[in-house]
Amino acid sequence: MQWIKSHLTIVICGAVSLVAIVLIVLGFVLSDVKDVMAQDAGLAQRLRSLTPVNEQMIEQLKRIREDNEQQVQQTMEALAKLGAHVPLHPDVFPSVKPTNQYAPFQFKHAFAEAQRQLLTMLNAKDAPSDDDRLQEERNLEIQRLRAERMSDLGRGVEERPQPGLTPGRQLAGPGPGPGGRDTTRANLSPEELAREDAMVRVSIMRAQAIYCYASEYNLDQRPAVSGVDRPTVEEMWYAQMALWIQQDVIQALASLNKAAAEELQGRGEHPWVGNLPVKHLQRFNVGGYLPPQGATETGRGFGSGGAATEVFTQRGSTDSVDVIHFSLGLVVDARKLPAVIDAICVPGFYTPLLVTFAEEPHNPDLVGYLYGPAPVINVQLDFEGCFLRAKYKEWMPDAVAQAIPLGTAQGTSVGGGGDRGMPSRSRPMRPQMRGGVPDGEI
Repeated sequence: MQWIKSHLTIVICGAVSLVAIVLIVLGFVLSDVKDVMAQDAGLAQRLRSLTPVNEQMIEQLKRIREDNEQQVQQTMEALAKLGAHVPLHPDVFPSVKPTNQYAPFQFKHAFAEAQRQLLTMLNAKDAPSDDDRLQEERNLEIQRLRAERMSDLGRGVEERPQPGLTPGRQLAGPGPGPGGRDTTRANLSPEELAREDAMVRVSIMRAQAIYCYASEYNLDQRPAVSGVDRPTVEEMWYAQMALWIQQDVIQALASLNKAAAEELQGRGEHPWVGNLPVKHLQRFNVGGYLPPQGATETGRGFGSGGAATEVFTQRGSTDSVDVIHFSLGLVVDARKLPAVIDAICVPGFYTPLLVTFAEEPHNPDLVGYLYGPAPVINVQLDFEGCFLRAKYKEWMPDAVAQAIPLGTAQGTSVGGGGDRGMPSRSRPMRPQMRGGVPDGEI
């Protein structure tokens, strides 16, 4: 102790030096202490912000997950049903079975019957023909003779009334008729025309009996199937694809008319062409397969397997998706055009490309096609259909699959209603509507 007291200054300085050395060593060894403490502070803050999870919240999250999984499953099932068709004949695709060499002939008749069923689906017939008029003239003449005979029995021959506007009487020529009455056609009321003119009568009766005007001539024509003795397997396949598309679209149009008819019947009204949305299917034309985008395109224009770049979608066929354009001409209630387009898009991957319309003139003669009092338009609709090849790959002939990339998978088609085909396109298009007003996007 005496030594420490004598050398106190040296002891204090040595102790301070020792502490400094220890602190320096600790500073080198524990240089990340500040960072570690900062991380610990952040972790503590996050722990304080956590909300306790109870069993009720866990069950709610499970239900949300199960609902999402169920919706995904339902969506996949709906997608699987789109375009779910089967061939008309089981022995023709992908090649005619050797055990049934009559299959092409059977397919030909099955195709014709399937198109007739499309008209039945629409509850459609064409306007009356001259044969219908002649038959009605005979019926009117029989009614007139029966009425005259009953009049003779009741009044005597000398009291027979002068001929006038009685059922079946021939319309008079120019000038006044019996009793000074001018019975020229232009001066007759619609009611008088319906009594006197056979063609007017059958036109009215036809319109009252159907939902839509159409005939087999208005559907997509396949002369390479219907007009030959033995169609090739490739032409049968193109006809099969065209039929599937027509079935989708016409079923949609028929459902739209049927829903409107049921609503009218619920109000005690009689549904007929004049008060239904879709009044006349004038033509249906299905094109060939579009080649892949950027491939050598040898098609014959829009709707016939032309270039994918001709339309705004810029889509072409791929190894998994086939692209086909089609067009149809309709006479529809002008107020129902959006509903018609929407109905066509529902049953498949169908995209409207162009909508062109014009006013349908009024028919004051009451002869032929009668569309009713509502505003009516004649509309031309161009669509693009996309089809998942996996749904029918097992049936597709090898020659067709090889022709699609080359742009030669066309088939032989004549547009329904004549060989009008579909309008050609010389530039990329956007979805638009053309009519008596400036163009506008749908």
